[in-house]
Amino acid sequence: MRLFGFRVRDPQRDRAADFKRIHRLSASFVDLMTGIEAESAGLRDRRQRAADDAAFSLEALENDGHRGMSSRVNELTGMMTRYSGRIASLKNHAAFINDLRIRTESFAKENGVGEPMPPADRGESLT
Repeated sequence: MRLFGFRVRDPQRDRAADFKRIHRLSASFVDLMTGIEAESAGLRDRRQRAADDAAFSLEALENDGHRGMSSRVNELTGMMTRYSGRIASLKNHAAFINDLRIRTESFAKENGVGEPMPPADRGESLT
């Protein structure tokens, strides 16, 4: 559209660009949450295996007095502590990303961009 020799951008085009931008941002939140959940699940599995191994090692130490089992139990305890710490950190990451997602949705609604993603695609169950 021309106004006094200047071209003015079509508002519909601006709304479409805004929607696409918000949609890409929202989709990245889903991707991030999926990655966090996958990492957390792997760490929980490793932590459980370490706990099981530590229990068997402790039993062997108590029953047979195997030398070296004490250091193995200590090593496994340290591993479980590190896994738990990383899982807690990832939980904080997920909460932060979820907060950004909520703020993005609010921004989109307040600025007339509309719903950035359908509710089923938001990844809400991943936190």
